[in-house]
Formats: sequence, structure tokens, C-alpha cells
Amino acid sequence: MLFYYSRRFEAAAVGTRVVEVACERCGCEYFYQLARLGSGSASAPYAIGSASAERSARQGAQQDLDERLTEEAELVPCPACRWINEGLVDGYRRGRWRHASEYAAAIAFFGTVASLIGGWFLSAGPAADRGAVPYLLHGGPTVSITLAGAILLVRHLIRARIRPNRDYPLPPRLPRGSPAALVRNAATGELEPAVPDSEARFGDPNPAWVDFQVGRDLLPPVCCACLAPAEPGSEYRRPAFNAVDLLIPLCSPCARRWTRHAWLGASAGLGLAAAIGIPVLLWMNPDEVIFWMTIVVLGIVAPIVGAMVIGYMTEPIRVQLGDSTRGVLRLWFRNEEFARRVAEGLPTAPDHPGTALKPGATSSALSSRIG
Repeated sequence: MLFYYSRRFEAAAVGTRVVEVACERCGCEYFYQLARLGSGSASAPYAIGSASAERSARQGAQQDLDERLTEEAELVPCPACRWINEGLVDGYRRGRWRHASEYAAAIAFFGTVASLIGGWFLSAGPAADRGAVPYLLHGGPTVSITLAGAILLVRHLIRARIRPNRDYPLPPRLPRGSPAALVRNAATGELEPAVPDSEARFGDPNPAWVDFQVGRDLLPPVCCACLAPAEPGSEYRRPAFNAVDLLIPLCSPCARRWTRHAWLGASAGLGLAAAIGIPVLLWMNPDEVIFWMTIVVLGIVAPIVGAMVIGYMTEPIRVQLGDSTRGVLRLWFRNEEFARRVAEGLPTAPDHPGTALKPGATSSALSSRIG
């Protein structure tokens, strides 16, 4: 029996680009920050060539990021007349179902090849099976190509439904995490939001949930629980997207308190399982092997469940997926002041926190994960 093993590398590239826009209707010049995630992956069979596979995954992620920053766009209305250029609409549409062409090509190719190979085997087999050969030779490729065409047609119809200007001159409905329009400050030459960022993106000065786009938005460098200065090494790492983790700032006391809560939850879960499970098992009087297997399972599962329950009840932040295509998350913070600071934060380049954007600025960062 052949045993196959491979080491898989996943990489992500996070990048931003400042895009200049001239409104088609009123001629107003404004800017916005385009942020995108690029992804890449590679495998090393039997872990041979791991360094090359990791390098290939990183290069693929960077290439994917460069293509997305060049081809895609965000729906950012003109700050003067609220019109969204058709070029921005087309760029936004290109980001939806962006891998459909690859899936359609794979289905058409492999479906056709499999049908031809199956027809060849049947033609060389027993005469009773050869009646199915024409169905495979003609029906298989037809079904595969039709399915591929259907995928492309569905993508076209979905993209065509994206029409943000349909109710113009009423304000358009924007997707979650849309960046604010930026205008140039005549005195400093830097870019500033045309309207307060919290009003542009959230419309509520005290939002319960905050839209957060990876690469464009940043969390303030203070503890999300008590607002004390965040300390390196105390942050909480939360997986967000493929090979991308969200670092949630914490101070050392809050990080230790969170850890203690998890241990208390694990202890409570183990104690509850022992208090209920052992008497029930003794009453049921199962076979000795079953008895000890159940005890081991309870001893492993109960602490994990207890830690998860207490962690959910006490965690200072909750994360929901907003739009994976554009790297948008929805964040809830137990501390409302921290949520307000996130909502009101100005857009910054990820490698220059706290500095204002300038026209033409770009930034990118790489991360990777081994599977």
C-alpha cells in the first residue's frame, strides 16, 4: 500500500493602494484607499522541497495581490454629488466570483477528459458495455461544458445585479467595510476623509458592531478591555482569513485574566462532568472497557467545552465574517469606548500606523501558515 504525505504551505499578502478618482458627473477629484488580500498555496510531497514550496506560495500570494490591486475597485461615491463612476462599478464586479473562470475551466477540461477515457475503456471492454460509449463520448463533454457555461452565466447575472446608482440621486447602498472618500488638504497636501469616518462607514457614533477591513483599518494600540497601553506579547491572536490572523491588543493583566477565565471554565467543565458523568456511569454499570473509555473522553472533552463557554461569555471581542472577498470582518467589543475609537480611526497604511495617507501611497505585507 502506497502512503502519500505532503506538507502544504498557505500564504497571504495584504496590500493597499491609494486610488485617484475624477467624478464623471461633476468633475470632483477625490481618492480612496483600496485594500485587498492575495492568497497563494503550494505543496511539498513528502516534505521534499519545503523551502521552494513556501517561496512559491508567497510569490503566488504577492502576484494575486498585485493583480487584485490593479484590476479591482471599491464602491466609493463622489463626496460632492454621491455618484459612483462606472469604472469603479466594473472594478468592484470583477472582484465578485473571481475564481469562477478557473472552476469552469477545470470542470470543462476534467469532465471531458474523464468522459473520453471512460469511453475508451468501455470500447475495449465487453461487447455488452459498448452501447454506452456514444453516451460518454458525446454526453460527457456536453454536460461538462454546459455546466461550465452555466457557472459563467450565473456569475454574469450576479455581477449585473450590482447597480449602486440605480436610485440616484438618492445615496447609494454600499457594501460593508466600504472605504471613505478622501480629499486633499490644500494646506498640508495630505488626504483626509471628506466626512468623519465614523459617519461615512457606520452612521452611529456608538456602534455595537464595527466593520473592519484587513489591511486598511487598524486597531488602536490600547487594551481592548481596559484601554491601558497594549503590551507586546500580550495580544490575542484570532484567525481571520486564510493565513491571516487578527492581533487583538491587550495589556498583561487583562491577558492573564482572560487566561484565568479559560482555566476556570476548564476546571468547571471537568468538575461538572465528574459530578454528573461518574454517578450516571456507575448506575448504568457498563463494561469496564466502555467505562474507562467514557471517562477518558469526558476528561478530554469537558474541559475544552467549559473553557469555550466561559471564554465566549467573558471575551472582550467577538468576530463575524463580513465579506471574505474583500477581507471585511465585523467586530464587536465589550468596551464601547474602544469600539468608538476603532470606528473613528483615520485610514492609515499598515506599516505606518498613525500617519496620514498621501496620494499614490502603497503598502503590503506577507504572512504564511503551514498546513
